[in-house]
Amino acid sequence: MTDITQEDYKLGIKRLARLSGKHITLDEFLKECTYHSLQHLDDIQPRPLPTRPAKLLEYDKIKGEGKKVSDKFWEDDAVRHYVSQNFGIIQSNFSDIVHLKDLLKNLQSYGDPVWTAKVRQRLNEFEDWKQSNSHALRRYMR
Repeated sequence: MTDITQEDYKLGIKRLARLSGKHITLDEFLKECTYHSLQHLDDIQPRPLPTRPAKLLEYDKIKGEGKKVSDKFWEDDAVRHYVSQNFGIIQSNFSDIVHLKDLLKNLQSYGDPVWTAKVRQRLNEFEDWKQSNSHALRRYMR
């Protein structure tokens, strides 16, 4: 998901004020928000997972041999950094998928085939990302 700019924030506050003042309906508010989000569609891309550090490749080998590693292994800075970064990217990509599905649902209700196709294409890119990273994702989805 893209970061909210100051301009986006101010626009959101204005929209909320118009909604709370009953100048627009909830449906109009959601439609405005949906189309505003589409301005940032190019920024919503699947982010690649980081490369596993040598320490984790060593762990994979040890685990494959049926051996165990001590809990201290997980305190290594490179391992902790990788796990944290990897988890953050996975969470962010799945958050983007939820957002895109919401946009798609809204666009379908508005009967907008052009934007619907664009959002569907972006969702397909995230599905490709999930497929190509299925092994890594299984570790985090347990």
